[in-house]
Amino acid sequence: MSLRVAINGFGRIGRNVLRAIAESRRNDIEVVAINDLGPVETNAHLLRFDSVHGRFPGEVKVDGDTIDVGGGPIKVTAIKDPAQLPHRALGVDIALECTGLFTSREKAAAHIQAGAKRVLVSAPASEVDLTVVFGVNHLALTGDHIVVSNASCSTNCLAPLAQVLDDAVGIEKGFMTTIHSYTGDQPTLDTFHKDLYRARAAALKALRLEDMRLPVAYVKTFQGPATGIVVERERLDKFGRPLLGATIKPKLGLSGRNYGRVVYEALKGGLDFTKDDENINSQPFMHWRDRFLYCMEGVNRAQAASGEVKGTYLNITAATMEDMYERAEFAKELGSVVVMIDLVIGYTAIQSMAKWARRNDMILHLHRAGHSTYTRQKSHGVSFRVIAKWMRLAGVDHIHAGTVVGKLEGDPNTTRGYYDICRDDFNPMKLEHGVFFDQSWASLNKLMPVASGGIHAGQMHQLLDLLGEDVVLQFGGGTIGHPMGIQAGATANRVALEAMILARNEGRDYVHEGPEILAKAAATCTPLKAALETWKDVTFNYQSTDTPDFVPTALAAV
Repeated sequence: MSLRVAINGFGRIGRNVLRAIAESRRNDIEVVAINDLGPVETNAHLLRFDSVHGRFPGEVKVDGDTIDVGGGPIKVTAIKDPAQLPHRALGVDIALECTGLFTSREKAAAHIQAGAKRVLVSAPASEVDLTVVFGVNHLALTGDHIVVSNASCSTNCLAPLAQVLDDAVGIEKGFMTTIHSYTGDQPTLDTFHKDLYRARAAALKALRLEDMRLPVAYVKTFQGPATGIVVERERLDKFGRPLLGATIKPKLGLSGRNYGRVVYEALKGGLDFTKDDENINSQPFMHWRDRFLYCMEGVNRAQAASGEVKGTYLNITAATMEDMYERAEFAKELGSVVVMIDLVIGYTAIQSMAKWARRNDMILHLHRAGHSTYTRQKSHGVSFRVIAKWMRLAGVDHIHAGTVVGKLEGDPNTTRGYYDICRDDFNPMKLEHGVFFDQSWASLNKLMPVASGGIHAGQMHQLLDLLGEDVVLQFGGGTIGHPMGIQAGATANRVALEAMILARNEGRDYVHEGPEILAKAAATCTPLKAALETWKDVTFNYQSTDTPDFVPTALAAV
């Protein structure tokens, strides 16, 4: 014979009592009635979606005045006076008083008048037969106790610990400090509202900024990218293909001279850019001035050897604006075409450096260092598409925007949305790409996205197809990790790119013929052949970092 239970008050405690009973799968407890003044549909909605405990693990069905959570229909009433509840007709053994209103024996005993055999109050109550803290004094409970209190949440936390201390060493005097969660009498927890989405907990449910529309009048108050894609290509004299880069490895440990040697080898081999990693600024073993001098020596030698304009992203990130301006001016004196900053310097500093870059004809590269602390949580923070919009306004020329293959592989649709924001004059609303609003960029320059993270020459056809040609493809390990050396790694990437661009321009189906095109090019390029062999089986067996913002979920009609 099961214990027949009625719940009065279907708020925070009442819902979780039902949830606990349902999840325990006990067949000796049967909830036969719920009394609450809110609509049945709203109560069902709040049970399905809980801001603290998540979604209800089973199906919640509503049929007329009943709710079914898998154990059969539960009668739902909306009666203010507990004495009028149908306990007698339903054969209720225990009434769980969870409203927080009937917290004296006299008031709680109304359930007895209605036909319940026992009452358990979920809050501290006066003049009850017994107050029970399970694990402390529950053995004192007998059949003579009709109206019982379960004490407070604080008491249930403190009493077990206090009992252990008292039994072990004794307690003469105590003082308790409690940091309490939000409670049901505050409009910050799940509660009734005509808008079911606003019935959720405001203070506990995290909030994420997915997108924002920027009025053209507001857009025009910003400088925008200091150089822009078109002028950057004109300065570099490189058109019709993605630009190639590599982040110097290892990021820490090299002397300035050895660091500059890596720059030279990579650029001489065919890359357009090399890059300081985000945490390269100025170390005791490689002062920033030394690094700048040796890097620019490598750039100049590579330019002389190749006849091409080359660059290396000299990271000018520092503790103060004065330091950053000093480093930027020194980079300019050395003839650099590009400098680099990290996102963590802050939006004001980013705009200041963007204005300096425009005045001094300098390409400004931004590494999105630190972005994942607020862009990759799906229920909190700011989407990267918003960061991309802000950075286009702020005035950077390059921004790391994720990739669709490799270690930092992201959802293709989501990543495409990031790239569109960087490169288009107008972004139409496109929900499948995560773009919620039409966005005109007026006359602001375009921002060059950068793809990096575990990509290699064998993916060139995929990268060109998915990311287009206005992009910097950065092969760090895919250049410096080449078995024949850094210069060979750079050559492999350049040959793979040139072969794919030629195939595209000839009208070939380079996406499907990509492996064949690469194999043919590798027949006359030993570095490319070695690269394809080295990285052919490389996989990254962990979850993608840039995942879709829209996840289909099954919804039950209410």
